[in-house]
Amino acid sequence: MVAGLQTASAQGFRVYKSDGTFTQFSFRTDSIVFYEGAGEDVDFGPFTPVNQMIIGTWYKTKSETITFGEDGTTDYVEGATYEFLPYQGTIIFYNASDAPTNILKVYKATAERMIVGPLDGSGYEVLTRAKPVVLVSGITLSETSLTLQPDELKTLTATVLPEDADNPAVTWESSDGDVAEVNGRGRVIANGIGTCTITCRATDGSGVYAECFVTVRDFQPVTGITLSQTSLSLSLPNNTTKTLTATVSPTNATNKNVTWSSSNTSVATVDQSGKVTAVAAGSCTITATAEDGSGVKATCAVTVTQLVTSITLSQTSLTLTLPNNKTQTLTATVTPTNATNKSVTWSSSSTSIATVDQAGKVTAVAAGSCTISCTATDGSGVKATCAVTVNDPTHGYTNGHEWVDLGLPSGTLWATCNIGASSPEAYGNYYAWGETSTKSTYTWDNYKYGTYKNITKYKLSNEYYTGDNKTVLDSADDAATANWGSSWQMPSLTQLKELVNSSYTTTEWTTKNSVKGLLIKSKSNGNTLFLPAAGYRNTTLDSDGSSGWYWSYNLNTSVTYSGSAPIFASAQNLYFYSTTIIFDNSGTRCCGEPIRPVIKK
Repeated sequence: MVAGLQTASAQGFRVYKSDGTFTQFSFRTDSIVFYEGAGEDVDFGPFTPVNQMIIGTWYKTKSETITFGEDGTTDYVEGATYEFLPYQGTIIFYNASDAPTNILKVYKATAERMIVGPLDGSGYEVLTRAKPVVLVSGITLSETSLTLQPDELKTLTATVLPEDADNPAVTWESSDGDVAEVNGRGRVIANGIGTCTITCRATDGSGVYAECFVTVRDFQPVTGITLSQTSLSLSLPNNTTKTLTATVSPTNATNKNVTWSSSNTSVATVDQSGKVTAVAAGSCTITATAEDGSGVKATCAVTVTQLVTSITLSQTSLTLTLPNNKTQTLTATVTPTNATNKSVTWSSSSTSIATVDQAGKVTAVAAGSCTISCTATDGSGVKATCAVTVNDPTHGYTNGHEWVDLGLPSGTLWATCNIGASSPEAYGNYYAWGETSTKSTYTWDNYKYGTYKNITKYKLSNEYYTGDNKTVLDSADDAATANWGSSWQMPSLTQLKELVNSSYTTTEWTTKNSVKGLLIKSKSNGNTLFLPAAGYRNTTLDSDGSSGWYWSYNLNTSVTYSGSAPIFASAQNLYFYSTTIIFDNSGTRCCGEPIRPVIKK
């Protein structure tokens, strides 16, 4: 071991001699103990307790202190005692049971200042023997700029922060007393035209100050005020606010401030920024008045309306049935009851299904569904709806094709369109009698069942030859059945006669969507059927717009003779034009005519 080497041992030090022996010394709270090899301990003391180094009162803040008592008590922790170990640089606190409860690290200690903190170094605080001095940290003036006239007075007030500053006193000074001067209480007096700066300065040495910029000029009164709007419409509950702006003239007016007021605050209020807020329906006047005493003002006429917020209908769904229960009236209840405009408009999403008048009366037109809407007219956009379903047992669809019941004694249900047509007024396709497909020309040369003098199907037997005696088309030769399905067929001559029988229907030559034709109307239920004047086809379309030709499924059995042999070259049809209807007419079988199908009985 090297002589003179010092090493730490327990709570003290060892000093080694040249012969390898050592002297150890350690601290106690009131003495120093030396240990000489194997000899006895030598105790020097007593000394002044080491606790005395921190005994007394220390300030954490201006109002918060910590006291370490000479008797080992402390108020750092309630009811605690302490022990200061300078060789470790720690203060240990004990509870009433003498158990350690807290340890503070002493980073630095002098007679006037001590820095302490947790052992983990997570923070620290500075303790001082003397009470800390609180300096001024800020000054706020009641005005940061002033515009004055000569000889005008204005007092500035200063707010000093923090409130517990030790010396809150301030001084006042002007950068140019010829323009404006200030006394020790912040009272400013304007002396002459110009500008200067009034400074309020803390006297505690903190260097903190605040300034107010002062302009002194001759008085220029306001001569006019122009508002951004002279009339204003507000509505409740949505469009409730609007801000008016006031432009003051001349631009160099000494005081361009205005005050705002309402003639009726129960209708609308206004704040000092010009923001107008609706309160209730009515009218009032908003006034902007010059603050300089000139008496100049400007006004805005305000109208507040109460918009409709909801509409309740007497029914939200409605079912009508044609032809008897076809009308019903809806009623609308508008809220609030003080709405300025409680009128509504009525509309239908599909007038081909149901219409509605402006009294809310809904009228069924045809089977289907639509929506009746009731809309407020005040611009609020509020509406209410009613779902309408129209049932019509006299109309329906079979295999995707519409039919109508005209209340005829036979119960025949008639298609509303020709084969191949998409609307009642469309001509549709043309067919030779007994054929099920269309052609570009219709002549005996391309007729399916023979020629004029040599019919091969649908003819009666007689003395000259043997026929099949068929007078009604087979289903396979029925164009309606072939094209629309087994539920449909071409009408019989009897059904065509019933259709235009004046006992059951009325007929009228008319125009539908620019197409001429025959309108047939039921006398029993009012339903209608339109047959367009589609003419017929041979090599070209003939007589369209002037006459109508519609096949039945019946053969014309009134024979026509060629030489001595009868022929069966025609079939029964319905023929009409503007003034005449012929229901037992016959047409040449090879000609192309339209077909209006019926539901098969």
